Amino acid sequence: MLHLTRLLLLFTFMAVLTACGDGGGSSSSGSTSTNQETGNTGSGDTGGGDTDGSDTDSGDTDGGDTGGGDEDDTVPPVTEEEEAQLLTLIDTNNHFTVSVCPQALLGTQLGGAIDVLTCENEALENISLGNDNLLGLLCADTVAATESNLLSSATNPDFLQNCLLESGAYLKDTLTGLLDNSGPIGQQLCPSSTNPIECIIETVNTVPDSTLIGVLGYLGCEDSLNPQVCLSQVAENLSKGEPLISTVNSLSTALCPISTRADNFQPQACLTEVLGGVGSILNLSGGLGELCPEDADPLTCLLAAGEKLGPVGDLLGGGTINPGILTDLLAGLAEPGNLALLETLPTLLEQIPVLGDLLAGLLNNGGDLFAPLKDLQTLPELLTQLPILGDLLNGIAGGDSGGLPTDALDLESLLNGLSGDQLTVVTDLLAEIPVLGNVIDQLLGAVACESGSPLDCLTQSAGQLGQFGDLLTEVPLLGDLLEPLLATLTGVASGGELLAGVDLLNEVPVVGDLLNQILTVLQGGAGDSLLTPDLAMLIEQPALQGLLDSLLGGLVGGLAGGDPSQLLNGILDQDGNLLDAVIGLVQSLPIVGDLVGSLLVSLLGENAAGSLLAPLSDVLADIPVLGPVLGGLLGGLLG
Repeated sequence: MLHLTRLLLLFTFMAVLTACGDGGGSSSSGSTSTNQETGNTGSGDTGGGDTDGSDTDSGDTDGGDTGGGDEDDTVPPVTEEEEAQLLTLIDTNNHFTVSVCPQALLGTQLGGAIDVLTCENEALENISLGNDNLLGLLCADTVAATESNLLSSATNPDFLQNCLLESGAYLKDTLTGLLDNSGPIGQQLCPSSTNPIECIIETVNTVPDSTLIGVLGYLGCEDSLNPQVCLSQVAENLSKGEPLISTVNSLSTALCPISTRADNFQPQACLTEVLGGVGSILNLSGGLGELCPEDADPLTCLLAAGEKLGPVGDLLGGGTINPGILTDLLAGLAEPGNLALLETLPTLLEQIPVLGDLLAGLLNNGGDLFAPLKDLQTLPELLTQLPILGDLLNGIAGGDSGGLPTDALDLESLLNGLSGDQLTVVTDLLAEIPVLGNVIDQLLGAVACESGSPLDCLTQSAGQLGQFGDLLTEVPLLGDLLEPLLATLTGVASGGELLAGVDLLNEVPVVGDLLNQILTVLQGGAGDSLLTPDLAMLIEQPALQGLLDSLLGGLVGGLAGGDPSQLLNGILDQDGNLLDAVIGLVQSLPIVGDLVGSLLVSLLGENAAGSLLAPLSDVLADIPVLGPVLGGLLGGLLG
């Protein structure tokens, strides 16, 4: 099927799509992410380039606009007739409603009637909970403009209607040529339709058979079983890919060699050549071989470029990219590992928005994008665990800090800025686990920067925070404790989230002693700082990590009003017996073992604890000083 489709496209695309001003696109590598919301703003005016590709302005050429949008990127609305056709989709089971309210459709078949308000309320609930990534792909503007305060009480399907109309208008504007059944793609997707809107409706009402899956697979869709999501991904990638070939540059020269050799380069002619080159073979050498999927033709390569280089275009302001920058990017992608660095850019821009401006300035001055991306690789995982550090870094680098203080970033200064319940809960927590104060000071010191270069500040902070990110990967619950503590210290949280945890520490004080001792042991790495933790200790003593997870799990559970019995999870097995690994831990780290005994006594009482600790009696003979609590306990209970 795939081979047949390519042959059809090869012979007919040139004639059919010459007049296609909007184009189409996809994530050709099959790795399109739907986790980042992207607005359906149309293809935009990609403009034209000078014949030598040296002018980066986006003035029009005789070829006209290669995109589907106006100069202000506004998507033309659908007609009243098309609107009425689209709105028939909101009250049945189809691929659109499956995308926005899957739970409401349970028990119904494709084409069957659904409860529209149940679907509406499910969509509103997902928006209110932040579970709107897929909705953001379909209709980002509608999601952004929707208030979810009508949760469970919506009386009209306003969101469904507006989302559907936004999505339909965007797909029509961006993919007209692909969705016209006079062309091979349209003939496969929607053979009964006569225009793009009818094609959308037919496609989202179709069971994905081998023909439909073959076409969507060729277009590179991650989810070829959901045509609505697939076409949205296709449109998004194409809209980002077209500007990349709007000048004579390394990419356009590879994808449309005839057009780029013309005396007067026309972006529209290049796009037409790309679309007409379906099924042809590209020379995937250098960075092009890294950028494009294996066996890519010009179209699938353009779609891959739109997906992977789109974030670079976004940070440069959208539209035409300087040909020199594209040449440098493709040359850089030829270096092993640089494509993986580029794929982290969207996450970094989401976590530290001002980074886009900093990297744009770097690129516009001939700088290397991949060097700072490499230096920043420690941040994505760390800032996922501690988002508040991302806000602080954004503020330090010249962006919006979200109201967080960016000067005098040390524990003492932040404590001096607190009062009332905020101050009380933080000081109580730090009194029980003093080492947390050191950790906070170390983190704040790594974030603070006095360099004159904001980008240098970020890369320096990333260097200092790297190993701490590794620690949070090993013990993610530590991040769950530090995030609300930092939020309270910086004044963006009331401290209420910490109250239950402080109560738990007061109820079982030995938990604080244990956490303090374990974190102090881990702080024995280079520099005696938890920013350079002794991760080998966790590898050599797996029971230590289990105990740390247990204690933090109980404490984090305590933050949500959990049961203190969770604290036993890293000490006892499923039958309630002492883990063998804990015995070895006591032998290697007597102070920790001492506190484990105290914890068991606190939670279980002396008799039960003594029974569990019986295996440690032999260990005691090999440990000169185990401590008065555990030694006395075993001596008294075990004779």
